[in-house]
Amino acid sequence: MAHDKEPIDRILEHIRYLSVILGGRGSCTPVEKRSAEHVAEQLRQDGVQDVRLEAFQGASSTYRPYALAFGLATLGTLLAWLAWLMEEPIFLPLAILLNALGAWGVLAESDLATSWLRWVLPKAESHNAVGVIPAAEQARQRVILSAHVDSHRTPFFYASRGRFIFFRVLVIVAWLGMLAETVLYALAPVLGWDWVYWFGAVALFQVVAMDIFFRADTTPFS
Repeated sequence: MAHDKEPIDRILEHIRYLSVILGGRGSCTPVEKRSAEHVAEQLRQDGVQDVRLEAFQGASSTYRPYALAFGLATLGTLLAWLAWLMEEPIFLPLAILLNALGAWGVLAESDLATSWLRWVLPKAESHNAVGVIPAAEQARQRVILSAHVDSHRTPFFYASRGRFIFFRVLVIVAWLGMLAETVLYALAPVLGWDWVYWFGAVALFQVVAMDIFFRADTTPFS
């Protein structure tokens, strides 16, 4: 791109190339790599040193971990009901474990922390475009500037503030349900609390949350 243009014109050209010509840039997709290559080329044209592409293994989906976590907890609830109805306590420890894993997974994903979800879900190759601008004189401090070249999906709950509030409340209620089921199912056989199994109706929130996350993973990239 010509450097004799006004800065705002150059910015608009970059935006047009990334958003119109390349379009949706999902994480770990070929289009995301082309975006990183474009950024690297612009850095070279601007005289940035040591420009390179760095490949790394990243998560190709934001929503799949949540869908898996809520699905596992739902399975745990079904096993708890099976243990209750069939009077087979052997299913109860597994029900407790699955709800605990689901609660841990959702919390970890929300906090961008590592959990079993990242261990079992497949990864794919992504790329960083990296360059170095040395100090004009003596270097007194290092500064790292970073930005995304990928773009997000377009699930329905981002379409309005009301939908997002509904989605947020749903996820919180579903997660609290998993946490409560983990504790209550562990206490039920000890204290003889048969009523606890009716609490499993909270799994309805988990099913709805799981369905929303699965559907979100099929929407177009912005």
